[in-house]
Amino acid sequence: MPALPEKLLLGVSGSVAVLSLPGYLHAFRTAGVRQIVAVLTRTAARFLPPSSLAVLCDRVCTDEDRAGTSRSAGGPTAR
Repeated sequence: MPALPEKLLLGVSGSVAVLSLPGYLHAFRTAGVRQIVAVLTRTAARFLPPSSLAVLCDRVCTDEDRAGTSRSAGGPTAR
């Protein structure tokens, strides 16, 4: 079985399947992935609020992020 990366960048688009994402994120964390960044489309954020992913991700970015900022568990941060 190939080794998992230490860092993971996920692009999440909108479909009902996005509801299973927290389970996958938990599995990645349990398997040893140290840094997870999720980028959600506006449609994906309708199915699963970005704030609910902040517990499992180091950073959550959305379509609504503008002017060089992104949302993270600690609030907006400069890029």
